[in-house]
Amino acid sequence: MTTDWLALRHARLAADWGRYARSEAVHDRFFLKDLAHIGINRERVDRTRPFRSTSALARYLENGFHHFGGLPVVLYSYWTESNSEAASEMVISRFGETFGAAATKGATAHRRLDDALGHQRLIETLVSKLIQSERQLATATALLTNISILISAYFQELAAWGAAPPPEWDAIGQATGCG
Repeated sequence: MTTDWLALRHARLAADWGRYARSEAVHDRFFLKDLAHIGINRERVDRTRPFRSTSALARYLENGFHHFGGLPVVLYSYWTESNSEAASEMVISRFGETFGAAATKGATAHRRLDDALGHQRLIETLVSKLIQSERQLATATALLTNISILISAYFQELAAWGAAPPPEWDAIGQATGCG
């Protein structure tokens, strides 16, 4: 949907976004390999319900598309790529200290691929081309603020979940020496 929306406005940006989106769409395999190293298989991931905040973010982006086109989706990617650039190395390092280096190979490969493909620069370019007026900047700022609030809610839910994980997840923590 976002690619089609961009194609109506900027053919070159649509092509760049399409390559970016295809690359991101297969990144799950990196993380699934890491999770397998700590005893969490694909079936387990597929059976796990998303947090309410995750569902709320998905609804926000979908509803936002109907009002603002692909801008909310591009801004979400801007948020994730910017934060990934700022924090991924630290998160990967901490995860490796806890679960071992084998459990971070996928995340490390993902980070290297994002760097090699210039994902952050690409998204920054998209945002700068899409926001051309003060009004568009105000809209983008409001959208990005709401995206940030929803992502913050996710981390709050994650912290609460981590403090009292369901019994089946607690067993995985014990089996991996992290429970």
